Amino acid sequence: MFLTDSKGVSERLKPIRSYGRLEMEPYFAAIKSLDYITLGYNWRMSSITAALGFSQMKLENVIEMRRRNVEYLERRLAYK
Repeated sequence: MFLTDSKGVSERLKPIRSYGRLEMEPYFAAIKSLDYITLGYNWRMSSITAALGFSQMKLENVIEMRRRNVEYLERRLAYK
């Protein structure tokens, strides 16, 4: 999974998730040969694994935990 707000990053990563293919139309509906433009992989997870990951993704909790860690480190590393 990747999350980005950059259209450029997103467009560069899309072919990698599809074996390096340009996806102009759905793979199984394509009647012509698709172009491979880069090395790619199949890192797709199953639907069940995706659902589990989604259910565990609580971004607010992660952000709060990181803020607490920063506060802790700032206190412990402060020069006195």
